[in-house]
Amino acid sequence: MFEIFTTREIAIGIWLFVFTVWVFSLDQMPSMIGNLVRTACSWPILAPFLVLTLYVCGLVFALYHVGYWDAGLLKTTVIWFLTIACVSFFRTPTIANDEHYLRNTIKDNIKVIVAIQFVVNFFPLPFWMELITVPVIAFFAATKVFSETKPEYASATSFLSGVLVTWGLVLLTYSAYKLVVDFDSFAQFGTFKDFLLPFLLSFALLPFTITFAAVTKYQTAFGYQVDSIIEDKWLRRYAKCVAVVRFHLRTKFLQRWTRDIRNRPPKTRTEVRAAIGRLIHLDMREKNPPTVNFSDGWSPYRAREVFKGNGIIPDDYHEGYIDGSWSASRLHKEITRGVYPCNVSYYITGKEFVANELKLLLNVNATESQEEALQELALLSTILFQFALCIDLEEDLFKKITSGIEFSFNEAGKEVVLSREEWPSGTGRSFTFLIRNAALDRTDLIG
Repeated sequence: MFEIFTTREIAIGIWLFVFTVWVFSLDQMPSMIGNLVRTACSWPILAPFLVLTLYVCGLVFALYHVGYWDAGLLKTTVIWFLTIACVSFFRTPTIANDEHYLRNTIKDNIKVIVAIQFVVNFFPLPFWMELITVPVIAFFAATKVFSETKPEYASATSFLSGVLVTWGLVLLTYSAYKLVVDFDSFAQFGTFKDFLLPFLLSFALLPFTITFAAVTKYQTAFGYQVDSIIEDKWLRRYAKCVAVVRFHLRTKFLQRWTRDIRNRPPKTRTEVRAAIGRLIHLDMREKNPPTVNFSDGWSPYRAREVFKGNGIIPDDYHEGYIDGSWSASRLHKEITRGVYPCNVSYYITGKEFVANELKLLLNVNATESQEEALQELALLSTILFQFALCIDLEEDLFKKITSGIEFSFNEAGKEVVLSREEWPSGTGRSFTFLIRNAALDRTDLIG
């Protein structure tokens, strides 16, 4: 057995078997797993999974045909399929809603490939040591994954990361030692082809992942939105065909398009083409924003990039359907920890080519976090002030923001306001930092 599987792989297999037996011994767990299996075997899931399997078989056959793949790589191929391929498949609904899903998928795959290489190609420890260390490290890794979902466990996450990194360095040192004293064994055990295979397969899987994610997003947009918006069957089919042809893999347009036709349902083919063409035109404008005179306001597309480094990126700048105004927003970005974290929202409003109001809205959901939240609001306000007025925020204004002291003044034809509103429930309050053209009528500053 040790000639086919390493001591690490055998130890992992034993503990997986023990874990499986324990899971099936739990009350109601067999019925839950049965329901899960029946769901997984449903045609909407089974059909694309079979396509994935055929696609991977095609990749393996292609590698075999060019003389790269052989039976000795079967174990690595199976491990890769059960980890990277299957995980990518079942994560498709999530990555389909991620604008950076390609980049994130590559990053996640590299992490898994490193884990595969650790299992398959790193020098294993003696069997008894692997049998002890595998469950311990698995426990630390699972605990770390859980702690990362809870901001209040940040210190535990840091500790667990340190433990895992230390253990990784120990294994790396051990592998380096074995490499020096027993290089022939390493060369026989971990060939270059075996090492490179997961990278080749993962790269070749990307076209399938991208296409499947796009198909999933189209199905969601068409099935749950377009079908209920456009009543005429033939016009609906025409709209879907035009959307696929014009948008293809640029699925970011789907959400914008369905939002637009929900508010202005097209009645003719001309209106369908006009709605899609308008979105593509706006996308071109986003890539090459027109210049805006300072006296008029700000470029809404430049304003969207102000807090990019802070993870606060508003949605696309689009026309409203009540008063004809244009806007973009990023709502409820959490900036503190705890059960009720404080959050900040960023609003851009104006006309089609110019934004005339920029606003940060801080919601203090927990009084004990107010000081920290106001400090963050002051930092964000400093960035916004510098962008809007091209001068630095004065220190006394920064201190007023951190203290929650209201103020209002004009600077270079712009009105700068910090306002405060106590919630009727008495459970919290809001702070608004706003910059707008002074010529605008003074309306509700809280929004």
